[in-house]
Amino acid sequence: MGYTDHFYILILNIMFFVILFGVSSQPLSRDHTMTRFLLTFLLAGIGGFGLAGCQTQYAVQPQETTLVSKLDLVAWEQAAQARVKPFAGQLLSAVQGAMQVGGATQAITVCTELAPALAQQASTDGWTVGRISDRVRQPNNAADAWESAVLAQFAAQVAAGQPVAELKHSAVVEGEYRYMQAIGIAPPCLACHGQNLAPDVQASLAQAYPKDRATGYQVGQLRGAFSLRKALGNVEQ
Repeated sequence: MGYTDHFYILILNIMFFVILFGVSSQPLSRDHTMTRFLLTFLLAGIGGFGLAGCQTQYAVQPQETTLVSKLDLVAWEQAAQARVKPFAGQLLSAVQGAMQVGGATQAITVCTELAPALAQQASTDGWTVGRISDRVRQPNNAADAWESAVLAQFAAQVAAGQPVAELKHSAVVEGEYRYMQAIGIAPPCLACHGQNLAPDVQASLAQAYPKDRATGYQVGQLRGAFSLRKALGNVEQ
């Protein structure tokens, strides 16, 4: 009920009490005593009901029941991005260094060992940080139902021409703040994730990841996403 409705109810209450006062103060005959009593009781009851209804409507406002505000979401998104940036930067730098030193096979080894360590390093103060995909190399990086839905949304946006680097999504889900930031395929990624892999790279992948599904990509495609989560009781950090 809006403020206009509350105003009308208030006017109605005033009218009832004015009538009630007038009825109560008029000198009536003894024969009309019972009629005056019943009318007074009826008007008082209607007026009280209207006033109670008005108070009930004001008791709970939508903004008072909102779990989080837009300002909260902005702050949490900034906190999540602050964790993604060093994770992504360190991993990319290490993989590129390994490529220069020992080629793609060395990069596979570094990525296998370093990525979980960096994710663990970023998972502090109640945050859980990781990478997920719908075409996994590491089985532990498989997307859950919510992440899969967001990845599908990202894929549709990429198909519509939006750059992967611009894609991010956050929401409060089942008592947690969750954030995803898309990972795209860049030219250096093709050595290990592309369509025409060198024989030694194929052999290394087959040994390290027998169920690997993370190949066959082209530059600009969606590889997966950084995925972060934190319980609502801890999101202020």
